Amino acid sequence: MKRPVLGALVALVALVPATALAQRAPAPPPLPAPAPPAAAAAPEASPPAPPPAASAPAASAPPAPPAAAAVDLRVPPPSPPPLAPVAAPRPESVTPPGPPRKPLLRLAMGPRIAFIRTAGFDAYSRNDVLAQWSLEGTLTLLEGKKTSLAVGLGYDVGGRSATSRGLTTSVMLHRMSVPIEGRAHLAPWVYLFARVAPGAGIGLARAQDSSAPSDLKGTVGFASGDLSGGASFLFGPHGNPERRSVRIWGTPELGYGVTSRPRVNVAPTGRDAEEVLGQDMPANLGALALSGFFFRLSLAATG
Repeated sequence: MKRPVLGALVALVALVPATALAQRAPAPPPLPAPAPPAAAAAPEASPPAPPPAASAPAASAPPAPPAAAAVDLRVPPPSPPPLAPVAAPRPESVTPPGPPRKPLLRLAMGPRIAFIRTAGFDAYSRNDVLAQWSLEGTLTLLEGKKTSLAVGLGYDVGGRSATSRGLTTSVMLHRMSVPIEGRAHLAPWVYLFARVAPGAGIGLARAQDSSAPSDLKGTVGFASGDLSGGASFLFGPHGNPERRSVRIWGTPELGYGVTSRPRVNVAPTGRDAEEVLGQDMPANLGALALSGFFFRLSLAATG
C-alpha cells in the first residue's frame, strides 16, 4: 500500500519544474497579414532555359510498325446491303441500226443535150446539137441490201430549125419513155445507176418557103430507146438515213439513144383542095434520124 503512494509523489515532484519552465518561455510574434491581390506585383520573367546539351546520335533503328488493331476473328464482318435489281435492256435498244432507206419515189427534171451526127438531122439544124427538156418520175419496186430496181415514166420535149436556100425547116419532138433503172447504193449520200428506156415519140415538121402562100406541115412517128448510166449525189438534208424524208439529189447521166428513121412528108394545110390544085405540092424532107450520144443533168427530189 505504501509503494503506490510513494510513486505518485515522485511523479508529481518531477512535473512541477517542467511546468515552470514552460511558463517562462516568451510567446512567438504574430504572423503578418497577407497583401491584397491588386497590389501583387507581376512576377519577373524567368530567364530562358539553356538548350539541352546535344547528346550523341543514337544508333538508327527501323521504326516499329504500328500496332494492328486487334481483330476478333470469331465475329464475321457486316455484309453490304443488297443492290437494287437492274432491268435488262430491251432487245430493241441493242439492235444495231439498219441500212439506209432507198428512195421510194423520185421526181426529176433537167436538160438533155444530144449530139446527132447523121444526115437525117442536117435538114433541121445547122449543127449537130439537139437540146431538150426532160421530166421523169420513178418508183422503186424491188429493194436489196445495197441494190434496188425502179421503173417510171419519162417525157422529153425539144426541137430545132434551120434555113437553107430560102427554105426554112423545123421539127418539134415529143417523146415518152419507160425508164427501167438498176441502182447500186454505195453510201447514204451517193448511188450509181444504169438504165434502159424504151419509148416512142412524134415529130412535128414544118417547111416554109418565102415564095409559097402557106406553110407545109407534116407529122411523123418514131420508136426510140436509150441506154445510159450515171451517179446521183445527195445535196441534202443529211439527216438520219433510216428516216424516210424529202431529199434533193443532183444526177449527171451519159448515154446513147437510138431512133427509127421515118420519112417526113409535108403538105399545105389551112386551104381547100380546089384553091391549091396545081400549087404547093407536097414535099419530101427525107428521113428523120435522131440517134447519137446524149448528156443529161437532172435535179431530183426523193421521198
